[in-house]
Amino acid sequence: MPWPASAGVGTQVEGLAAAGESLLGAEAAAYVAAPGTVARADRIGPAELLGALPTGVLRAPAAVVLKPLLAIDKDGTLLETLAAVLDEGGALRAADRLGVHRNTVTTRLERIKAAGFDLDAAATRLALQLACHVMLR
Repeated sequence: MPWPASAGVGTQVEGLAAAGESLLGAEAAAYVAAPGTVARADRIGPAELLGALPTGVLRAPAAVVLKPLLAIDKDGTLLETLAAVLDEGGALRAADRLGVHRNTVTTRLERIKAAGFDLDAAATRLALQLACHVMLR
């Protein structure tokens, strides 16, 4: 296509009465889909939904959430590492994504945790993941 397009697919439903809910899911999925991709409504998580908000609205709160990290991260590697670990679900896959050794990721994670971030708390991970995406845009 000569222009970027995206699409969304709603969940499978039984009967016409539930078709409206599936259509709403398809619209939400299309909204958060990256250009040139198709997103499924049943695979949209909170980070994707919140990430669809305009970056300008979230940039200041994201900077507050990440303030201790940004203060020690002079070259952006800690922010990129944190985003990769949260997106990929662990250090090994994050290392593959970043093209570094897993020990490098582990060392960076230790620095991130030393800055005061508790990566074991689900709510903290979600806030950090969203903040990373906002700051890396």
